[in-house]
Amino acid sequence: MISPSDITIVLQGSIPTLRDANGESFRDLLARTRSALPGARVILSTWRNTKVSRTLPIDEIVRSSDPGPLPPIKFDNVGANNINRQIVTTLAGLEKVQTKYAIKLRTDACLEHDGFLKHYEKYSAAFPTDNARILTNCFFTIDPLVLEHMPFHTSDWFMFSTTERLIQYWTRPHISLEDASFYEVHPHAKHSSYLDRQFRTKLAVEQYLCSEFARKLGYVTPDYHNDTRKEVISAFHDFMAQQFMVLDPWQSGLKFAKYRSVHRSTMQSMNCMMFIDWYKLCADRSGGDIDPELYAAAEKRERQKQRVRIGNILLSPIAPIIYSHKFTPIGVKLLKFAMGTRKIHTG
Repeated sequence: MISPSDITIVLQGSIPTLRDANGESFRDLLARTRSALPGARVILSTWRNTKVSRTLPIDEIVRSSDPGPLPPIKFDNVGANNINRQIVTTLAGLEKVQTKYAIKLRTDACLEHDGFLKHYEKYSAAFPTDNARILTNCFFTIDPLVLEHMPFHTSDWFMFSTTERLIQYWTRPHISLEDASFYEVHPHAKHSSYLDRQFRTKLAVEQYLCSEFARKLGYVTPDYHNDTRKEVISAFHDFMAQQFMVLDPWQSGLKFAKYRSVHRSTMQSMNCMMFIDWYKLCADRSGGDIDPELYAAAEKRERQKQRVRIGNILLSPIAPIIYSHKFTPIGVKLLKFAMGTRKIHTG
């Protein structure tokens, strides 16, 4: 049984200077996480110029030089692409870990409880593999067959595994400016949807991290962000069933106020691989005992996702309207009709 004392929490990034959407400060988030895992060691991996109060309950501070931002990931975004910053701080923190297990967690998120440990042990035993699984969050672990067609796009908000595996995952070359601005000079693939064509970078941030890791393990990985060749999709499904574990935030204990609207979004629940989707991937590849009720629910959800996929294709000619804030009410009604859902929230 994994004890909190076997775990080091690596808090990665700048210290938030403002309170989050729930009115909580970094100190509050840190206290919640500490309470969820009493006895765990905490490392803050941040920047050289970051001021850190000596009264914060942090065991070690790791400071790195800032590699700087890259251009926005999408053409309709204004925020910088911080992938190289994330690689630097995450890896610098993980390399200081001395416990067998580690958590990678953003500084603007927290853990409310330790549910992830129970689920990690339960499903690692139910679906055994040769390597320690990497546990991640369902949002934004993208299902590439529904709305956004990005295989190997696994969430980087929260990760748990052995320290060795997480170091392997985060040991990556930095993304070049050329790849970060790839679609400024290269056309999108002919099959690209409206959402696919919003991308500036060759691979999405999370996709780059995961693809590099999977490629070194021998899986067929995408050459560009919406590369959905059959062999890539098949490899992605095998990879998720063999190397990863996906939990919903209410299972793991993850709390991330910045994206709380995502938790209520029917659209994102269809766009992402939730726990029940991951469970079916593993069950279909396992000869072990399967929970019949859970599997039946997964089959029902798979059929719903198929309807969503078809609806997305049929509505592609008016996608700019659907995804426009100005016409959101119209888009919501069309999506409700196409998806066959009783309600949909597009947050």
